[in-house]
Amino acid sequence: MSTGSKSTLAKSPGGIVDLSQIKEEDRKDVESIMADINGAYDRIRRAGKRYITLGDDTKERLRELTPPSMVSIWDRLEQVGIGMLHPQLVIAEGTGAKYLAKLPIDQQEHYLKNRFEIAIPGNDSLMVDVEEMSLDQRRQVFAVSGESIKVRSLSEQRAWLADQKKKHDIEEERRSKQTKINRPGLWEIKNRKAYIDPDKAESGLTAKEVERLRKDLKLS
Repeated sequence: MSTGSKSTLAKSPGGIVDLSQIKEEDRKDVESIMADINGAYDRIRRAGKRYITLGDDTKERLRELTPPSMVSIWDRLEQVGIGMLHPQLVIAEGTGAKYLAKLPIDQQEHYLKNRFEIAIPGNDSLMVDVEEMSLDQRRQVFAVSGESIKVRSLSEQRAWLADQKKKHDIEEERRSKQTKINRPGLWEIKNRKAYIDPDKAESGLTAKEVERLRKDLKLS
């Protein structure tokens, strides 16, 4: 094994990364930045462990002295201290991160390091970071029932997608069968909505026409 070449691997918040794609003159700075970030997570972990040793009266006083927008930081710090929250999730944003924070700590560590595998058409999948998930991807990956959160496996995701498509097809069929009513010069009704003719909208509806419109809406 050659020892003449310098390693381009560095530890990032999400694991080991290869810095070979970074300009050589910037690598030291990037390594230093990553070290600072990882050091920050270590300090958050130590702060959490110290925080849980405080008395309840001191904790309450701290909350009173903290701006309202920042009070939740003490709750997250306590979760870190008792080993239920990964330090990285203290500052992570988004609904996906909130869901991840409710999983056991070993799962938090796993998905922060390895990302989520998401099923896509063609019996394939892709890896997505929790903070990059779209709304549809979150709904697909996380099974949410009240306060209970579960990560669906690929087979469970595909079953969920098939069920969602079935529901969508049923709704589309239902809508296509809805009665459509067209009153030339007055209005057209479809999908339980009335679209008034522009000229009629300008001249206005009579009381008799309003009553007829109501009947048409009931029939649609």
